[in-house]
Amino acid sequence: CRSPSGPRALVANLTAEEKAGLFLHDASAVPRLHWPAYNWWSEALHGVARLGLATSWPQVIGVGATFDRDLFWRLGDLTSTEARGKAAGEGHTYWAPNVNIFRDPRWGRGQETPGEDPALTAAYGVRFVRGMQGSHPKYLKVSAAVKHFLAYSQETDREGFAAVVSAQDMEDTYLPAFRAGVVEGGASGLMCSYNAETFGAGVLGPGTQGGAVPSCANQYAISDVARGQWGFRGYVVSDCYAVSRITDRHHYAATPTDAIFAALSAGMDLECGNTMSAATMIDVYRRNATIAHMADRALETLFETQLRLGWADPPSGVPWARYNSSHVDTEEHRALAKVAADRSLVLLKNVRETLPLEAPASGRFRVAVLGPHANATSAMQGNYAGDAPFLISPCQGLAALADVQCIAPEECKVGSASGCWSSAAEAAVGWADAVVLALGLDQTQEQEGLDRADIVLPGGQSALLERVAAATARGRGR
Repeated sequence: CRSPSGPRALVANLTAEEKAGLFLHDASAVPRLHWPAYNWWSEALHGVARLGLATSWPQVIGVGATFDRDLFWRLGDLTSTEARGKAAGEGHTYWAPNVNIFRDPRWGRGQETPGEDPALTAAYGVRFVRGMQGSHPKYLKVSAAVKHFLAYSQETDREGFAAVVSAQDMEDTYLPAFRAGVVEGGASGLMCSYNAETFGAGVLGPGTQGGAVPSCANQYAISDVARGQWGFRGYVVSDCYAVSRITDRHHYAATPTDAIFAALSAGMDLECGNTMSAATMIDVYRRNATIAHMADRALETLFETQLRLGWADPPSGVPWARYNSSHVDTEEHRALAKVAADRSLVLLKNVRETLPLEAPASGRFRVAVLGPHANATSAMQGNYAGDAPFLISPCQGLAALADVQCIAPEECKVGSASGCWSSAAEAAVGWADAVVLALGLDQTQEQEGLDRADIVLPGGQSALLERVAAATARGRGR
């Protein structure tokens, strides 16, 4: 780490008005110091997201299924290379990886995590963070923030629920991946979550929800555990509008100023949201010396992160400063994404050794492709994705290998599969040597803000499967 003298000197040279605009994710510029505006919010769940063209590799739940630690690192390295290639004044601080535990299979964001195992999740977090941040002794390639700290694993009432977690369960289940990401991975960022948890304590005392303290106000978790026990020296950012939720959902603080006091006391540095607006923070600096002192400390931490990214140094001295679009969507990156996709596939069953399929002695193999995902393209990217250079559906991919009949009418949908079966589908099954039935979920069934109610295939897909199975028993398809 760099000496704190640089950040401290920067903060000491700022006026209260200049400081006040630096606490939100879309931080203001400081023209007097030639310090540009900066958006701290960039995403990189499985490739650079929401910034245009990028190499998109499988959702993390699939990557976790590879159990390939070297691959975890390589994907982080690929992503940070493209991040530097795309960056032009922003895109250096990424809020990834998600190392929450996929404890309930109905959780809408389980797709973003390596799975239910704390050890695997920790291994993924360590390698991905290392790949993202690089190993330079002075500079970060990009900054990776592990999220969502702490016991966050449901979308239903996610902004107001209180997780009841014992100290034992916290130590065994929820903390290991964060600890590993910080201690072994060297993560330079940490995102505190929307929810409250019964583990920990805050400066305002026990919370109103059975004593639970909102994560972004949890002084014990952030300052005592992460910063004190683990030695975390990076910045802490709130999930978006989580500071507001300290007041209006958790009722832990009576006023926005109290919420700011609780969050800064806990060790949070930056808000994604609007509670710590410039207008609010200038009033804080003028009226509350205690909060102002903590706010200065937070700014030092934020400047430290930017300095580690090379912001104050000539581009010639920063190894990745001259990366450009030629480092994005390269053939090498496409090849690695293909490797990740291949290795993420898991064969659960192979009754009668149906696979691998054997080509006929003469002619082309005949395949019928049915189901709501037969023509899937964007659905395969999941959430938090970049713009893939191309998307190949199951029908398109199989058509390159066999004679294909693709029966996927407009009314055949993930949430309503009754329209997937027809006389044409039945005829295709009878014609085919093999049937590929593309079933499953998409973002209409689970995503950020949306949990599933059960774990069955949605929209009558199970009934479709049974009809296809019955038809194949009568015909030649497998």
